[in-house]
Amino acid sequence: FYLQGSFGYDKEFLKKHYEGTIVLENQDKKASIVLTPELQGRVMTSTLNGDAGTSFGWINYDLIVSGKIKPQFNPAGGEERFWLGPEGGQYSFYFKPHSAFSFENWIVPAPIDTEPFEVIELQNNRVVFKKEMKLVNYSGNSFDIGVKRTVSLLNDQEIAINLNMSGLEVSAVAYETDNQLTNNGYQAWTKE
Repeated sequence: FYLQGSFGYDKEFLKKHYEGTIVLENQDKKASIVLTPELQGRVMTSTLNGDAGTSFGWINYDLIVSGKIKPQFNPAGGEERFWLGPEGGQYSFYFKPHSAFSFENWIVPAPIDTEPFEVIELQNNRVVFKKEMKLVNYSGNSFDIGVKRTVSLLNDQEIAINLNMSGLEVSAVAYETDNQLTNNGYQAWTKE
């Protein structure tokens, strides 16, 4: 049993609501992160002191418990996620073609809001996701996009190297993400 605000609490909460929940952890099981494929492989929270440690991510418990899907955007929370830009303008995927640029018309596309990403590789400290999606931008151009998303939990040596330090003398948790987009269409874009 863990108190709310702890990593263990959030990990168990997410496992209860998302059966695909993934935990990546370092060798001593202190530096850890939780990801959910159902939420586009987003990093929901992290800790540097195991299950009893503080959970650093913000989680929208009420939305997740409700099981409801909002038509505009589903802010489930988390620390880091896959996102596409721009959010406005002629190349935006968040406005239907030729609609007014107003907040009520801004809608996050389902492939990056409510649809799951597929896990294609899983190790103790790394997970790779993929997703195929078709998106239409404000100008009416259609895109077939392949996404490969890799999330890696870094060990102390990797953290020190990334920070250009000789060593790491503090407790730390760090991860990196690599998001690759591939044009799966026959040309750069097609008119719908």
